[in-house]
Amino acid sequence: MRWELLWFIHHVKISNGIHMLQFMEWSPYDRMATTLIGFTDASGSSMGIWFLGEYTSYQCLLPPDGPQDLIFFYEALAVCSTFYLGTEYGCDHIAIYSDDTNTVNMFSSLHAKPVYNSILVAAVDLAVKNPSPPKFTMYLVNKTS
Repeated sequence: MRWELLWFIHHVKISNGIHMLQFMEWSPYDRMATTLIGFTDASGSSMGIWFLGEYTSYQCLLPPDGPQDLIFFYEALAVCSTFYLGTEYGCDHIAIYSDDTNTVNMFSSLHAKPVYNSILVAAVDLAVKNPSPPKFTMYLVNKTS
């Protein structure tokens, strides 16, 4: 908890003090903005990202010394990685689809258990450091059998 508070204090100190919150409704298919659509997923052995319309995908094996039995950790890491990779496309919006309810809730609320805070901090750091970060929205995809 101490580290997270120090991180927050650092961002407050370097802030210009003026921040406006604005709610904007948009659809991934809004023709007025460029939207990058990404799908993420993780399994017990790997995680992957697919950018619809870009014909680009990424995948990697999970590290053998990483957190065990925490598939949610890798689901969240895949979403954070999608946000990082997505900023390279110069789009206005990034719509990320995940089949994990906990992951969607975590990024929508910016609230997580301490073990996942580093993933949220990394995503917020990217948004704060980027002068014009793309708007980011999470969507839940229904699992199919």
